[in-house]
Amino acid sequence: MNIFITGISPYVGKTFMTASLASIMQSLSYKTAVYKPIQLGAFEQNSFMVAPDIAYVKKIDPYLTAESTYLLKSKMSPVIAAEMENVRINPKVILKDFSMLSTRFDAVIVDGVGELMTPIAPRFSIANLINMMHSDLVIVAPADENKINDIILTVNHAKAMGIKVNGVIINKYPAGNENLSIKSMPRLIEEYTDTSVIGLVKELNGYSELTPASIIDNVLNGVDIEKVFGIKIPKLDV
Repeated sequence: MNIFITGISPYVGKTFMTASLASIMQSLSYKTAVYKPIQLGAFEQNSFMVAPDIAYVKKIDPYLTAESTYLLKSKMSPVIAAEMENVRINPKVILKDFSMLSTRFDAVIVDGVGELMTPIAPRFSIANLINMMHSDLVIVAPADENKINDIILTVNHAKAMGIKVNGVIINKYPAGNENLSIKSMPRLIEEYTDTSVIGLVKELNGYSELTPASIIDNVLNGVDIEKVFGIKIPKLDV
């Protein structure tokens, strides 16, 4: 019961969605871990390297296991960041770490880096990594009518590469939205990709003041968790 989360562009809330989904599954009694294969923007603190996305996951739910393999200080593309730090990203090492987590947990949610075709090693992209992991894919997109082309391209290219796409989650959906273009996004995505929109997650204000419980509640109310993981979850019927 493992899924890979990718975004269609930067800052769409991919890690936010990863952390929230992991915490929800943990609350439903599934032993859950978050795996961040490659962390960009890592920094040193008290002689230890800190992965900001892992720290964010732990802030949402301190009881979650969250691990990473490669910590890179630069925020550039993974291939360039690795070259700058004389690191060679080896997809086989990532697969080994992922496989070890998969044997210990009921569910592993992988928080990708960049987007579907982001290069992470020579001639090797995030899409190649998803295929190597045999993971289902969930795509996070913003409620932005200008991104409909990027969403459709991402979904259809993933499917063309043999990746099973469980669905699209539209994040930062404005409350009381009357914008016809945004309202039409789910229909257009489903019509042009033959893939379901499995979540509309409301835009949250004042992130610094939000509690983990309110964040999780917002996602639980907006996302079809069973479709995300492709399983029946009895506790959700209670």
